[in-house]
Amino acid sequence: TARMQARHLLTVLAVLQLVSVCMNWFSPILLLMLPFSLLAVATLLVSLYYKWKRGLELFMFLCIILSIMMLVPFTSIFVAGKQGEKWLDVTWYVLGMLINALCVAAAWWVLFQT
Repeated sequence: TARMQARHLLTVLAVLQLVSVCMNWFSPILLLMLPFSLLAVATLLVSLYYKWKRGLELFMFLCIILSIMMLVPFTSIFVAGKQGEKWLDVTWYVLGMLINALCVAAAWWVLFQT
């Protein structure tokens, strides 16, 4: 059914979010973002298993927090004018923010579909 497909999509996006956070391996911000990402994935899995709507809202909140945490170093790279030197970091931050936006959109869809 469409509801199960949306939940599977949301789970895949949450795992991609965790991978995008882990791809900032050499960045010191990894130690700050990794607990939030792990908590978001755990919250999502628990909320999908128990059909807990408040958990989906918490997952969306954690995704927004992770996007803000990725936006800060992204903007600092651009303010310093080092986007040519740190193109890989810029790429991972942009992909991470896009995945977080997709997670929020998919969670919103699952939240109001059920």
